[in-house]
Amino acid sequence: MEEKIDNFIHQSVHNFMQEVAVGLQNIPEEYEKNKKYLFVFLDHLGFSNKVLKATENNEWLSFCTDMGILIDENLKNTLNKCQQWNSPVSLVREKHFSDSICLFWEIGDYDKKDYYSQSELAVLLRDIFFLIANIQMNASIHEAIFRGGVAVGHYFEYNDITVSDALVRAHNIENSIKIPAVGIDESVWTEIGDENIHRWYFDEGYLKKHMEKQSFEYIDFINVILKNETVLKLKMEGMYFMNFKNAVLSNWSAAKATMKNEKMNFSLKKKYEWLFEYYNTKCAEKDQLKYAMEKEYIEDLKSLDEY
Repeated sequence: MEEKIDNFIHQSVHNFMQEVAVGLQNIPEEYEKNKKYLFVFLDHLGFSNKVLKATENNEWLSFCTDMGILIDENLKNTLNKCQQWNSPVSLVREKHFSDSICLFWEIGDYDKKDYYSQSELAVLLRDIFFLIANIQMNASIHEAIFRGGVAVGHYFEYNDITVSDALVRAHNIENSIKIPAVGIDESVWTEIGDENIHRWYFDEGYLKKHMEKQSFEYIDFINVILKNETVLKLKMEGMYFMNFKNAVLSNWSAAKATMKNEKMNFSLKKKYEWLFEYYNTKCAEKDQLKYAMEKEYIEDLKSLDEY
């Protein structure tokens, strides 16, 4: 039944894209094909509140400059570096929507033509996890934290028109997980098609399961970034922890500014409870306790009433 539903969704999206294409002149032939993409959607946590605060405090120009550096220059530098990797991850394409980042890779088509073997696709996914971890850690320099999703599906883009069931799936994960992390849609593992490979990502520390929602899997990005031999060789672990701690505390301060009648939104409080716990757990695991979140912040979070 689930396979029939998935096939129906894929066919419906493809049919819709074809209908859109009929109404366009000189549409490139490549966009008319039934292609398959691995899609990453990343969204800047708390961006709306930061925009409003910048306009209220006459910080608009400096805010836009910082966001331009974060979204454009930092991302370009990260993607330029990945061009040097001996991996198909370098074939990444990108698109921006305000504070959101979309990254995607063409991996085949729905006419049963795949561009990668099962093992090659597994390596691509591993390198994508590493790319996401790099983006997150570089963003922390600008006190930014991303959450998002990874999914497989169609992608259509022509001028200002963008349609993708993969984007919908990835966005739905980002919107539903309620914690600042990057989740993995089931469509990814369906595409991989091997439960042993799926389990390998957990065994090697690339993925974790949400404690309360066991069906939700997310990238353990601190663990992933510290797998890099260069990071370890140059002893950069402390810098990464310090930058990420500053990002967490900056966002925490902004979140507190949104409180109403000295009460915090329930889901917002849960995000930071998870984030504080995740960060301090990693500090303990990686022998970086000197960068751990101080007790006063944790007690402050616990003491807040909710609405």
